[in-house]
Amino acid sequence: MMKIRLLPIALLACALVLPAAGRADVSYSSTRTGDERATLSGLAAEGYNLSATSAAELEARIAAQPDDYANRAVLLGYYLVARFQDPQAKAARITHILWIIEHRPGMAVGPELEILVPIDGAEGYALAKTRWLANVDARPDDVTILGNAASFLLHQERDLALGYLERARKLEPRSPEWPERIGRAHLGTARLADAKDKRFAEASLAFRNLEQATALIPELDVKLLLYADLADAAYLMARDDKAGEYASALIAKTPATDWNWSNAAHDGNTVLGLVALREKKPKEAVACLIQSGDVKGSPQLNSFGPRMELAKALLEAGERDAVLDYLEEVGRFWKTGEKRLADWAALIKAGRTPEFKNLRLKP
Repeated sequence: MMKIRLLPIALLACALVLPAAGRADVSYSSTRTGDERATLSGLAAEGYNLSATSAAELEARIAAQPDDYANRAVLLGYYLVARFQDPQAKAARITHILWIIEHRPGMAVGPELEILVPIDGAEGYALAKTRWLANVDARPDDVTILGNAASFLLHQERDLALGYLERARKLEPRSPEWPERIGRAHLGTARLADAKDKRFAEASLAFRNLEQATALIPELDVKLLLYADLADAAYLMARDDKAGEYASALIAKTPATDWNWSNAAHDGNTVLGLVALREKKPKEAVACLIQSGDVKGSPQLNSFGPRMELAKALLEAGERDAVLDYLEEVGRFWKTGEKRLADWAALIKAGRTPEFKNLRLKP
């Protein structure tokens, strides 16, 4: 069995952007009783704009038909939003989460198992964890359950989650899913590590696993979704040759017509600029900064904004004019960051260094 579910981290986050709390009274009239083919996140998305009246109707249906998985998943989306205004929604959400973990541990969750986490409160998390561990004990060779349990546990109990992913890799040695997920878990730790030895060790593990994943994927367009992470991992482990190789390939091999082109050009030039700066080539780094900002934007860049580590490094190197030009460039697509960009520009003109966001890499 070979499953490829590769999505950029930023895209996953985008998929979970929730509407404002003040929702219109949207009714829901689905008569489905258990579409196991639908992803959990896709079903939950149907509940984001559900009205309280329609949610109550779905609860009544579930009370009459407890095995109604699909409508429970829709209610997860509703409660994910409603819990911030209605304390009772938190308890209702936990009830449905625990039911799904117990009765549908192998559900088609898609990439966004975050729909099930974080659970509100330590007690809810502990209950959910207990059920995931029981599922794994009951079906230790079920790779879907191993993967779902790992996704749930990864943020709070990384070592246990990685153990499940390693077990799945042994069961499916030809699937790229497992080295990809293992690699990205290590890369996430490397990006947050302050100690250089920890950063190097985690980045090295990330790089090795991500390269293994790409070797198992025949399609170039799918491979390209890993190249940005490979470039980052190589930079964090001080393999500037590999960082440059993957960053350059990311830019050169992503078609200009591809939906991901702006992300590829932005990420690739960011890493190339950081490598140039580390090699004492500030003019090349400035050129890369400008090229990284000279993109049309994307759902991820438009929502979360541009990467700022190269701009920060160049600002510290005294290249204030270049950074101001970059802020002006990215303002063309980052409309939601207009005020933040203006504030940063004002601080730079005053001779100060802003507290930038979106910093993935440390030198």
